[in-house]
Amino acid sequence: MASRFNDLGPSPIQTIFALALGTLGGLLAYCYSVHSLQQSYLDAIYRARPLVTIANADPLAPAGVDPLRSAADKPSPMPPDYAPRVVDLLMSSAGRADLAGPDSQRLRAIAAELTKGESACLHDLSIPGLDLLACMAASLAHAEGDGKRSIVDVHRPLLAAAAAGFAMPDSKASTADEYLAAASKIDSQARKLALERMTAFWGEGKVPKQLSWKFSTDAVPAAGQVVKTLNCFGLFRQCLSYTPSASTGSDATLGDAQQTIIDLQVASVGLLRSDSDVRFYQSALSAAIGYEQAGLWILFVWMLVLLILRFLSLISTVTAGAHLDGKYWRSLDANDSNGGRRSVGWEWLAERWYDSRWQFRWGAKALPAIGFVGTVRGILLALPQAESIVRAATPLEQSAAISNVAGSLGLAFSTTLLALIFGLVTTLLDDLQQRKENTLLANMELSS
Repeated sequence: MASRFNDLGPSPIQTIFALALGTLGGLLAYCYSVHSLQQSYLDAIYRARPLVTIANADPLAPAGVDPLRSAADKPSPMPPDYAPRVVDLLMSSAGRADLAGPDSQRLRAIAAELTKGESACLHDLSIPGLDLLACMAASLAHAEGDGKRSIVDVHRPLLAAAAAGFAMPDSKASTADEYLAAASKIDSQARKLALERMTAFWGEGKVPKQLSWKFSTDAVPAAGQVVKTLNCFGLFRQCLSYTPSASTGSDATLGDAQQTIIDLQVASVGLLRSDSDVRFYQSALSAAIGYEQAGLWILFVWMLVLLILRFLSLISTVTAGAHLDGKYWRSLDANDSNGGRRSVGWEWLAERWYDSRWQFRWGAKALPAIGFVGTVRGILLALPQAESIVRAATPLEQSAAISNVAGSLGLAFSTTLLALIFGLVTTLLDDLQQRKENTLLANMELSS
């Protein structure tokens, strides 16, 4: 009975059990947090509306154009005279010509082409960015009606996965790379099978759970690669890679028009990725994935399990002590170093209880240490990427370079933030439990 009061710490078997449960529970908690952020990131890409972004930031937007005040399911019709302005803003965001330059007539002609018919790409300012990209691809393929809707519906989920930079769950290769490789297949049946295989994973707009077991972030592909992948995937019989022609004015060649639409697609991808929700969840996802984050979750859950075991031991001690009188406390003894018997002092008992809490003291030091390791690793990853910002030739390339550096810095500081949050929680619970033990020890001393 005396051993019950001499040491509240977990036994070796309980320690092993807590470690196993902490490892399993920590990995499950890590995977759940990663999967939730992955799905939120993908949902944000589905919701992103690049035309809304540029219209609400445009000081020259016509009266009545206020997409941000429109309901999510309520259309915001595009004023016909505003369509050329939208095309101009899209091209300007990619560092290309504007309506005041020599290409103004061509841009106006393309804007008018993209606003024709009920299924026109620029008929609605609130059109989702993925639908806008697929609609422009259908325009390049000269698809109309059901053919255009089929292209949009089939390629929307694959386009979202490619634009987000997710990997394929079965091969671990980039979805964008496999998407483009499938589009390059000469045999139409092979392209169809590849499309069906990829759609099986992404067709429902859900992130496969296999991707939650990740310890590194995927590189987000360039906007041009995403657009080329979409345009080449069995839509046109050949992969489009036109360069602008020297001709200008209203008599622009077919290659000029196609290249301009491709440029509009690239600009749309850039604006889609610059959406505030997309950037937030992308940063949060980059910060949540890593070996350090998994280690923090494991250590955090392990400490919680130890706290629960010690709390149960404390309850057992209080329950046992409630049935004992002062004579028992006075007779509580232990073996001394010479094998004899000695009276147990309360200071000695308090010291035993304090020593039995070594796991919590070690965990309180290990949590911030792991966080600082992640900080150093994130900074080391960001330094080699910094020069890419200077080498960027266009605003979109500069934005992508800044995003890569910001992602590494996000890893650097997020691990410390997560470690500090976990440390605050576990330290608070540990202090509360230790205060309860000190109170119990004081009551035991008074009762003796």
